[in-house]
Amino acid sequence: MQITDDDVDEDSETIVLTTTVNGLTVTDVTLTITDDDTAAVTVSESAALLAADATAEYTVVLGSQPTAAVTITPTSGTVAAATVSGPLTFSTTDWETPQTVTVSAVATGETSITHGATSADATYRALSIDPVAVTVDPVRVDKTEAAVVVGGVALYTVVLAAQPAAEVTVTPTSSDETKATVSGAVTFSTTDWNTAQTITVSGVATGAATVGHPVTSSDQSYNAITAQSVEYRVLGTPTTLAALVSNLGQSSDGLGIFANGNEGWVNAQGFATGGNAAGYVFSGIDLVLQQGLEGSGATADTAVNRAKFKAELWSATGGSGGVPEAKIVDLTVPASLATGTRRFTADSAVSLDPSTTYFFVIYVADSDSARTIGNRLKVRPTFSDAEDSGAATGWSINDIVHRIRGADTPTGTWTTDRAAWKIAVHGITAPLPDAVPPPDPSTLVLTTDVVGGSVSEDVVKVQVTATLDEAATSDVVVTLAAGPATTAAADEYTLPAAFTIVAGETAESADVTIIDDEADEVDDVLELTARSPA
Repeated sequence: MQITDDDVDEDSETIVLTTTVNGLTVTDVTLTITDDDTAAVTVSESAALLAADATAEYTVVLGSQPTAAVTITPTSGTVAAATVSGPLTFSTTDWETPQTVTVSAVATGETSITHGATSADATYRALSIDPVAVTVDPVRVDKTEAAVVVGGVALYTVVLAAQPAAEVTVTPTSSDETKATVSGAVTFSTTDWNTAQTITVSGVATGAATVGHPVTSSDQSYNAITAQSVEYRVLGTPTTLAALVSNLGQSSDGLGIFANGNEGWVNAQGFATGGNAAGYVFSGIDLVLQQGLEGSGATADTAVNRAKFKAELWSATGGSGGVPEAKIVDLTVPASLATGTRRFTADSAVSLDPSTTYFFVIYVADSDSARTIGNRLKVRPTFSDAEDSGAATGWSINDIVHRIRGADTPTGTWTTDRAAWKIAVHGITAPLPDAVPPPDPSTLVLTTDVVGGSVSEDVVKVQVTATLDEAATSDVVVTLAAGPATTAAADEYTLPAAFTIVAGETAESADVTIIDDEADEVDDVLELTARSPA
């Protein structure tokens, strides 16, 4: 007996074998045929990564022959992030041929593509089908455009939105290093992929530069991604700086300390920027020392003792509010830490984002177990929640101070204290000026692809290229004309229609057609010039 293997998912079946033999009693044999087919819908991918405006594909196929047509309908849970192509129908004959689903990115975000099955075949109608997790813009850059000043720095962050299967390297690249340079590549592992990493852009000369982000990885889903770029305007170095926000004029209440006995304290005073869309430029912070270094002993105001005092500008968790997150730059300690108002400055002007919290982190890195310097220095706090008049619009100083007790460096758990420290943040008070516009082109040069300047009549086509001395700041329409030195008759050549050098480009080409006549004549001259269109 031969068992026929079909592809239908069905219940096990029973065959009872019997026979008839004259004069004999026959005992039947029962045989159970166990089905080896399982109804299933196989989805080729569990996740998909897409750059903005890109598409991705995966396939769907049935695991067994249905008894009726099966329709699989993909549905995007968040169509604002990505959309998906329509239903797929599998017949009883093409059920094992994979069919393609196309996912189209709409905007940065995440969505889940689910799959519903409908069929007269009850086995398929009841199936649960795996979804596909879709991430649009998996390499997240937190800016699209920003400004940096010449000689200054600006920061932004890059982070992955989906866990990779291998290390992912993002390499920031400046389109014009004569205008702005950028820090090196950052690498995300399979464990720290969701921890943002900071990129630093340094202004070199006024103008503009685009920072791109090539992505490489042995995880092919990431290796195919093109990450968002950042457009940077490079501005001239500011010359007029003032207090953007201050509480130096508020009441003085108690003392702030850097050490409590032999226990060091790290302190951080937060401040928030205003809503100026172009951002701000930070230059330094004033701090009131109620008790500074003095005398000639262990607490003398010497370079050695001042070197133990550390001042830094930090970002905040979440970008607005929160606690100190990561150092942006070191601030230079003033030439004296005697009692009084002291200014801590940035060596390079630092671009600050609008509506964002930053922290002035200060501490004494004192290896002396007696905390001689830390116990000597005292600052003046205030219980007032107000700022002095004249602050830049939207700027404020946090009403509390953050600190880490029992630390010589800013590592540990941040706690808070009710009083704010008295500070003044300095920088640019007015909106940043626009970038210096690129120069307009002043000359246009015509060249041809003819070697030596002579061409035979039978060449037919001569390519003419119009080249500007600067990139076009708007479309430049070029109309060729015959110059005064031309001796060729008008029927011996055909000039091209007007052509355009588009904005941002420096050159464009067109063809001049040479008419090959049969006359034996002297050589002709065709002088080409360009004129503005009528």
